[in-house]
Amino acid sequence: MSKSTFRISWFLSLVCFFVLGCNRPSGVSGLTKVVLQADWYPQPEHGGFYTALVKGYYKDEGLEVTIQPGGPYVSVEKQVSVGAAQFGMSSSDKTLESVADGQPLIAVAATMQSDPQGIMVRKDSPIHSFADLNGHMVAVKTGSTWFEYITKRFQLTNVHEVPSMMNVANFVADPQYIQQAFATSEPYFAQRAGIETRVLLTSDAGYNPYRVMLTTRDLLQQHPEVVEKFVRASLKGWGDYLNDPAAAHTAIAKLYLPFVGAHHAKPNCTLPFVGAHHAKFIPHFPAICVVTN
Repeated sequence: MSKSTFRISWFLSLVCFFVLGCNRPSGVSGLTKVVLQADWYPQPEHGGFYTALVKGYYKDEGLEVTIQPGGPYVSVEKQVSVGAAQFGMSSSDKTLESVADGQPLIAVAATMQSDPQGIMVRKDSPIHSFADLNGHMVAVKTGSTWFEYITKRFQLTNVHEVPSMMNVANFVADPQYIQQAFATSEPYFAQRAGIETRVLLTSDAGYNPYRVMLTTRDLLQQHPEVVEKFVRASLKGWGDYLNDPAAAHTAIAKLYLPFVGAHHAKPNCTLPFVGAHHAKFIPHFPAICVVTN
């Protein structure tokens, strides 16, 4: 072999090493590093993922997973699209909207197969259907597609939309307050404050996206084994969490309090459990993997 040929071969080998290394980073332990971008602060709706993390299911699959907390100003889809995370927690409608906007994303599995999104009112409120919202103020996240659907579906021409504060403080303080909510979350915190609630589910109105795990098409095509391992470990975690949330809740509670503030740090503070009493949102588990090329 000539010196020039050797140099070329060495150079190409070096390029391949760095390219593969960048696309599939591994730590000193030999595990493939993966970041999962959450859609909100650590909470029980993430229970299956935290179960897989604390019980070592990801490591069993050769993955070193970090769960990156979300929040009101974090776009899961953007984080995954630009490579800041390899996987994300989202919903099928947001995924489709992102794909329509040119982001190379794909949903690879579902957790909740019925959406817990809805409108929360007090138990004694005169609001009993979405049509009753006309003439009222409703706090929702600005630009929510699901609420646009509700306003058109029920011809809500006289509803006043205000930005949601993403907590139940105003709901507890004002008996007339109406806000968006997850049936698995906000009603629990309102109940802790002594307020009984009802939730009008968007799924009952015909808007029922899945809660999904998403990734990029490039990762799926270039490293399908990583996607398969992540999905398998995550679903195993969800199966365990639905039967026993203790391990996940211990981990979530430690991470949760810094985000919500010290006023939630009460002795023996419990967390809402996305489990048997929420079976309508997770009717079949493990969820069917929907990976497609």
